[in-house]
This record gives sequence, C-alpha cells and structure tokens, in this order.
Amino acid sequence: MEMGTGRTVAFGHTGLQVADLARSVAYYRDIIGLRLLEEGVRDDAYLRTVTGYPGVTLAIAVLAEPASGTLLELLEYRGTAGTPVDPATANPGTAHVCFQVDDVDAIHARAIAAGRAAVNPPVEPTAGRWTGGRSVYLIDPDGIRVELVQRGPAGASAPHPVVTEAVWLVRCTYAPDAAERRTPVRAEHLERVAALRRAGTIIEAGAFLDQLDGSVLLVRAEDAEAARRVAAEDIYTVRGIWTGIEVRPFGRVASA
Repeated sequence: MEMGTGRTVAFGHTGLQVADLARSVAYYRDIIGLRLLEEGVRDDAYLRTVTGYPGVTLAIAVLAEPASGTLLELLEYRGTAGTPVDPATANPGTAHVCFQVDDVDAIHARAIAAGRAAVNPPVEPTAGRWTGGRSVYLIDPDGIRVELVQRGPAGASAPHPVVTEAVWLVRCTYAPDAAERRTPVRAEHLERVAALRRAGTIIEAGAFLDQLDGSVLLVRAEDAEAARRVAAEDIYTVRGIWTGIEVRPFGRVASA
C-alpha cells in the first residue's frame, strides 16, 4: 500500500449513534431537511473490527446537507448491548450538530408540530457571527442537540475571516481523436475521478462542453508533482487520450 503524507485532506462526515434508525432518518430528512443518500444493514467483518464490537450488525443511513454535500451518518447498533447516555451538552463527551438554515422559526415550528422538543424558542443572537439572525437548539429523538442558525440581514452579522485554501488547478488537453478513443475506458476514468472526489483529493473535475479539447481538475496535493500524478496515472493519460498536463497553483475560496 502506497503511503501518503499523513495530512488531513477533507472533512469526512459526522456520525450519530441512534436507538431507532427509521425514526432518526425521518427526523433529519423530514424536519431538518437533509437528503437521504443511502440506507442499509451491514455486518462486514472490517466494521466489527473498526467499531470494536465482534458480533455487531449496523443499520446505517447517510444523509447530505443539500448545499455543501456535508454528510451526516446515522448508525443503529444491533446485536450488542447499548446503554443510553444523557446527551445534554453540559456533560463532557457529548456533542451537538449545527445547520445553517434560511428560516429557523419554520423548522422549529415543524419540529414542535411533529411532537419533537427544543431547548428554547428561537432567539436573536446579540453578539458574534450570527448577530441579528436567529438561533435555536432542537432535541432529536435520542436527545441529541441540533443547533439551527440563521444569518441576519445583510451587514448585520459580525465580520469573520474569509478562509482560502491553496490547491492545484490541473488542465489536461485531449488528443485530436479523443472522442472516439475515450469511449471504451470512460467508465473506468469516471469511477476513478468519483473515488478521488470522495477521498477529498479531487475537489472538482470536468471537461469543456463547447469543444472537446480539455479537462480541468481542482486537486488537493502536497506539491505540483503530486498534483500532476493525479492526472498522469489516469487511464486517459495511459491510453493517450490526455496528451498534455499543465499544473498551476490555485487559491480556492473555501468559506466566507
């Protein structure tokens, strides 16, 4: 196995252990507004090793926040004893999740109408980055705190730094007969790109649509040579479909 640099390249997901997967999926999908990506039951040997429960079966659902694609994983442990804990946030070791929404009051009302609780009614923050907006702590079916925040009118929020990220823009040029030559290997190419996106190595990838003369990859890598290898090791380069690779440093606006 090829060793990497050991650095963090992307946020993976937040995982919550729940008592009833179907109940929690309904909460985060129908009340909070996340999008359900996948749901199933797993008993893989490696998962039992990773979790430390030799006989466990995991019912797992993965949901995505629609705007950024950030993932929330819900897990119901089956076949092993579990003890409910007090998830109140003053208790060390507990956690909460937070979502920025466009209408805190509407989601709060939806939760209450569905019979779910909240720590407080929505309030207006008077300090910090959410000044002039709205904020509330909801309580999910397992007692986990779910914070909702909403920005105030333009200019009302306290200023905070714009975060930028140094990455690499990789431009690959096509061979003149690329349209024909890529067909047999296009699926393999796309699957590799998708896997590298899931791993956080590739941030974005695509080809120009008006003329088949180039592709662009936005890559996280230690240096220019590592970024070049992302394209050089692709089946498109190996088969001569990509005939040129240009790598340039790129400043990406990560958040604002």
